[in-house]
Amino acid sequence: CVPAHARDRHLVWSVGSGPGRVTLMGSIHTLRQDAYPLPEVYQEAYDEAETLVFETDMAQMNAPGTQARLLGLALYPEGETLFSHLSTEARGNLKGALQGMGIPPARFSRFKPWFCALNLVLLKLQHLGYSPMHGLDMHFYQRTSEDGKPVGHLEPVETQIQLLASMEKDFQEDFLLQSLQELEVLESMASRMTEAWRTGNAEALDGIIRAEFKGFPEVFERFLLRRNRDWLPRIEDLIQGHENALVIVGAGHLVGPEGLVGMLEERGYTLEQR
Repeated sequence: CVPAHARDRHLVWSVGSGPGRVTLMGSIHTLRQDAYPLPEVYQEAYDEAETLVFETDMAQMNAPGTQARLLGLALYPEGETLFSHLSTEARGNLKGALQGMGIPPARFSRFKPWFCALNLVLLKLQHLGYSPMHGLDMHFYQRTSEDGKPVGHLEPVETQIQLLASMEKDFQEDFLLQSLQELEVLESMASRMTEAWRTGNAEALDGIIRAEFKGFPEVFERFLLRRNRDWLPRIEDLIQGHENALVIVGAGHLVGPEGLVGMLEERGYTLEQR
């Protein structure tokens, strides 16, 4: 048995053989440029695949119309501000974080907590040298455009939009508080997460993610666990099909007992970590 931290293992699992072979690949959505070139196993999995399946429709998600719609849903009506919707604790934490990052509070005053949370984490990651343009999913999506490989997705863009835009007020605040907590340790966490991804250490990655959501079980349920359960039937359909498919999702969706790998194993499938 090869230990999980062995250098020749990656967050890539295959199930089935011949037609109907499905490979699950764990993506880090924001990577640094020095993550490339990728280990050979990633390129091999891509080369073997007849079709690629991403979390959502990448072309539609990146379309200007979708981004404009998201921005519209993220704004409070004229006369309302972010700070008037937050509790004293959240307001204080947010102002402290903005001050620490040198961002004037007015820059985020019209935005809802979920949009503020996403953007603060992204800004900090970009400051640390990480970019969505270097994310594994974006890397292979761009390759499919060049190579003409067909692509599919596990959930429509509308599902991802509603995941964010339909949050209740209290849930939005929890999401913001969880993100602000994450900001405080983001440099160390991003580094440890990238290392766990690079060395195929599923157990370490699961531990990092659980620590990240500690105290916010409903956020963990909404963004990871519920979506894993929703995606499972689609992945089983691919396994029963006649294509060699590569499924690329955030690495956090693959690890842990309620991750896609664990759930597939529980259903009797044999997965090989590559």
